[in-house]
Amino acid sequence: MRAHILFCAAAVCLTMCGCTNTVAGAAGKTHQVVGGVDSGALDTGNFPTVVQPPFGHAGNVHDGSLLEARRLASNVVPPFEVDASLSDSEMTRATPLQSAEALSFALPEPIPDGVSKHNFIIGFSAERMKMNRELTNIVLRFAAPEDAVAAAADMATKSASVQTRYNGPKPTHPIPIPRHPQTAAAMYEDNGRVNVFAYTPHGPYVLCQYADGGEGVDVFTNMVATTIDLQVPLIDQFTPTPAEQIPDLPIDPTGLWARTLPAEDTPSVDEGVYDSRAILHFKSNGARSKKMYDSAGLQYVSISKDTVYQTRDAAAASRLIQDLVADAGANGIAAAGVRGLAAAKCFKPNDVASQTFYCIAQADKYVVEATDDDPAVREKVAAQYLMLTAK
Repeated sequence: MRAHILFCAAAVCLTMCGCTNTVAGAAGKTHQVVGGVDSGALDTGNFPTVVQPPFGHAGNVHDGSLLEARRLASNVVPPFEVDASLSDSEMTRATPLQSAEALSFALPEPIPDGVSKHNFIIGFSAERMKMNRELTNIVLRFAAPEDAVAAAADMATKSASVQTRYNGPKPTHPIPIPRHPQTAAAMYEDNGRVNVFAYTPHGPYVLCQYADGGEGVDVFTNMVATTIDLQVPLIDQFTPTPAEQIPDLPIDPTGLWARTLPAEDTPSVDEGVYDSRAILHFKSNGARSKKMYDSAGLQYVSISKDTVYQTRDAAAASRLIQDLVADAGANGIAAAGVRGLAAAKCFKPNDVASQTFYCIAQADKYVVEATDDDPAVREKVAAQYLMLTAK
């Protein structure tokens, strides 16, 4: 699992300057130790250590749509910005949507069927749950405004009865959303929980929300209204790629993906490179992460076999890593570090039965996070360090 799932985060600064020492290594091998880094002692296992070749362009609609969905993520309001109680969430799920069928991860049947016949292009779904509240905010892009209007109406029609997870189909009834008379919304109650679905056509987009919990219906209709208040101006700042140009999108415009340890198998849909705002959808404590990232001048984050943060310079990475190590220390137990990287830090979860470790290190303007069993976790960090510092 990736690092952000196991811990809030952790790190220690690995400075790129300092004295040089010559030490004896295994079998009499001499290592040059520079700034606390003994490259000859790094154990990288079977992980690659060289930068991958350039990836080029998507080449087809399917792959290009995933890239465009990740771009859209920056202009989707995370639920913790709507309701601060959702910031330190118990459940966080963020999903780039390449197809109408993928919407079933976020909304119950038959609502996703209302999207498929209206020239859907891409979307992004952000979901958070904390105790007795849950909010999912979704932005769906269509080929034209008239497609969005038709899709919103179709989704609203299909919301007349929804398939609940445990209790079968449930009829709903329409409900108004404060300040947004153009929004079609429906609700039902089940086992003491209110469920509200809302659909707002806005240009070529449908702004969709699903809010539920054990409080009064006004709590959740107002939650939806606030989401729309924030989402409209944010989506208006997005510059969509023309549909016919989506296959031509570059796979790795920042170059960070090529410098990240590749997944062994086909990457999952959420793996890729995100900017400093889009990555907040994946963080368990979004508000705290935003504060840290803003302070460090975070630019991009790459999620794959490990996680790599790119900041504006080494000093910024050092500030980020100091905040992250404080979080890791509060959520785990210090463990042995990474051989050859004197300043790298590793932690185990407070659950002593777990055999999973979390390690973090700095490589110039980058911060590396890895989670795995021992010794793979330390091998990942060593290999990633060499990849990031390769010329």
